[in-house]
Formats: sequence, structure tokens, C-alpha cells
Amino acid sequence: KLFSSHFEEHATLVHSVAEFHASNIDQAAIKISRSLSLDGTLFFCGNGGSAADSQHLAAELVGRFKK
Repeated sequence: KLFSSHFEEHATLVHSVAEFHASNIDQAAIKISRSLSLDGTLFFCGNGGSAADSQHLAAELVGRFKK
């Protein structure tokens, strides 16, 4: 039961984020795409765990663009 309750909590959170923030995420993706297509630069920043998340996201984007 421990894992099923965690999965249920995660599903509820994902649904909530999709419901309330999907439009904002879409707008951010469009702006990022537009900036990069115009040879713009995308900066990530963070402190502590957020810095690790920023590095991971940057690596994911660079890896996908190189492919």
C-alpha cells in the first residue's frame, strides 16, 4: 500500500499541474523555441539542488539538439 499511495499522490499532482499550468508551459516552450531558432541563448540557473536540475536540463537539451 505504501507505493500505491505514492503513485496516487503523484498522479494527482501531475493532473493538477496539467490543469493549472499547461498553458503557461506551452507559452514558455514557444518562447524558448523562438529564441533558439533566432540564434538566441537560453540560460539556466540554480543554487544547490536547483543547480543540479539546471545542469541536467541543459545537458538534455544540448544532447537532443546534437542528435
